[in-house]
Amino acid sequence: MMGLHQAAECAEEENKMHLQAICRNSCGDGFCSRPNMCTCPSGHIAPTCAAKSPQQCSIRCMNGGACMEDQCQCPKGYTGAHCGQPVCEKQCQNGGRCIGPNRCACVYGFTGPQCERVDEHTHQFQVLPTACCLRLAACCLLLLLGLVSAPGAPEPQP
Repeated sequence: MMGLHQAAECAEEENKMHLQAICRNSCGDGFCSRPNMCTCPSGHIAPTCAAKSPQQCSIRCMNGGACMEDQCQCPKGYTGAHCGQPVCEKQCQNGGRCIGPNRCACVYGFTGPQCERVDEHTHQFQVLPTACCLRLAACCLLLLLGLVSAPGAPEPQP
């Protein structure tokens, strides 16, 4: 019984004794419901019912986002619950991914701010209606052998 007196006070009410919790911090508009914990008017239980400062938010915001009442206010260029998703105002094309505000990471073979252009220096294949040819020389050889056809070209004769 000695341990209970360290965490609670005894109060007498109509000749009956009951335990009352002690809270080191003020509970403000709430009440002390258990040792060092307040039950606040909103129903949540916390060490205090005082308004939370931005540093007391229970979530962390990324990319410079500010936490207000447990919600992230994201800076321009980011979105999402934790400001972790970059925004590209013009959508990335050809399989490119948005990796930063208005910054696309292009897949191999494409270039440009939104990955909208074919990169001639790295693009190693050309697509024909019936085949995908590696390098133009290989395509020409396949055309000569009659193994593939080019758009508008006459069909090879057997």
